Amino acid sequence: MENAYWEAIDAAYFALEEKKAEVAAILLRNRYRTSESWYNGHYRKNAIGEWIRESYPIPVLTVLGLCDIEIEFDKISVSTKLERGRAMEYDYEKLNEFTFEAYGVEDYLMDFYQSGQNFRKIKANVEKSGEAEVGYSFLLPTEICEDELVKLLTLLDQEGFYI
Repeated sequence: MENAYWEAIDAAYFALEEKKAEVAAILLRNRYRTSESWYNGHYRKNAIGEWIRESYPIPVLTVLGLCDIEIEFDKISVSTKLERGRAMEYDYEKLNEFTFEAYGVEDYLMDFYQSGQNFRKIKANVEKSGEAEVGYSFLLPTEICEDELVKLLTLLDQEGFYI
């Protein structure tokens, strides 16, 4: 039984390494400068909407100056941010085709927006907060499409998002 436990962990992490390599190859082909690491202590919402901390590490590819791409077991997240004033002025209709959430950078468990809400909610929540920056996580499927990822990164770069 002990052996099966380690084999399951190894198989899960092998899949993460393969996905990281696939995303890294996309970034390289499109001339993005990157660094990579593994991080634990990330959060996800449970079935009843509460934030829970996860201890296991996931691979993260940093597109220098622009975003972090977190490779998770069930999705890929592209995390970036905007300065508060820019977030208050931003035309969120430009992001309409993407699934994303917005949150505090200092208090990253403070939700400003969940996909599907009215974009005015972001601005109202940022205005009520004391946050100097707003964080954004764009959710992509694990079966990533190169064109979709490059389209998102190009838009983020053109619109002044940063890491």
